[in-house]
Amino acid sequence: MNQIIQFFRDLFTNPTELQDTRLPWWVMTGIAFSALVCASLYFQWWLEGEPCEQCVYIREAQFFILIAGALILVNPKQVGLKLAGLTGAWVGVIYGMVCSVKLAGIEKAMQKLNEGGDLFASGAGANACSLEPKFLTGLPLDQWWPTEFKPGGICGEFEWSLLGFGMADYCIVIFAAFGLCLAPLTYGFIKNIVKGKIGSAITS
Repeated sequence: MNQIIQFFRDLFTNPTELQDTRLPWWVMTGIAFSALVCASLYFQWWLEGEPCEQCVYIREAQFFILIAGALILVNPKQVGLKLAGLTGAWVGVIYGMVCSVKLAGIEKAMQKLNEGGDLFASGAGANACSLEPKFLTGLPLDQWWPTEFKPGGICGEFEWSLLGFGMADYCIVIFAAFGLCLAPLTYGFIKNIVKGKIGSAITS
């Protein structure tokens, strides 16, 4: 517990040094990997909930974060790797948040529909899912890895909740947490770059 507290204390008080270590990137990679495993093994395999179009986009975003963290782990002090990794991580966070918010809206619309509301008044009719996803990368991930990226469900149709919140709501929380933790690390990286340039200018 003390180590966890110290980690978050360093994250927000000393991100300049922390972002040059492997610890935060192990954490980021581990959480992204755990989220993907949970989606595949628990929701898809155990609960037999086929992923919808927005679900596979959310998985793509989580893979962005996973790969970004793994890239930085190669050498956290290498500027090129860090820049590429941070860019990929932020793309994953923003894209994942957008898809999660959209899915949450569809889930709420479908809930109203199930309660006897009108299809288009609920908003569900305007947010129909496609079984032919168009991934952000432009790659045919559903053909390369169908068990992970091929949608087979309808957006908002899979009913699951914990403490009154649905799967999309928890995805929003996860991506918000990624962004909240990534922000000080990005700041620390930029601060190091600026200090390095200033230091070089003074000594030259």
